[in-house]
Amino acid sequence: MKLLVIIIRHEKYVETRKELENAGFSSYSSLDVLGRGHLEGSAEVVKKTEQKETYGSDLYSRKMMEIYVIDKQVEKAVETVIRVNRNGLHGDGKIFVLPVKTARRVRTNEKGEIALL
Repeated sequence: MKLLVIIIRHEKYVETRKELENAGFSSYSSLDVLGRGHLEGSAEVVKKTEQKETYGSDLYSRKMMEIYVIDKQVEKAVETVIRVNRNGLHGDGKIFVLPVKTARRVRTNEKGEIALL
């Protein structure tokens, strides 16, 4: 099992969510976050491409999604997010794939991958 932590632009969130749901990933959490990534060159390049408000000189408003998936579905989820969000500009986003030791559904006490399905 894996946890995908996905950080994307706000304006791509609805489309990303719809495409993930169409690909079979309907369970997720999402948060509004502030942050910044590694910038090659001037931060002014990013500011000119931003559609959302910036905070301070270095923090940008983004959407963060968390999706728990079974191992054989990781690549499908990652490719879906990349297809929707990649436009070749700084700030397109990041995807982190983290191992998950176990999962447990509280209602039924199911353990492991079955708790994700």
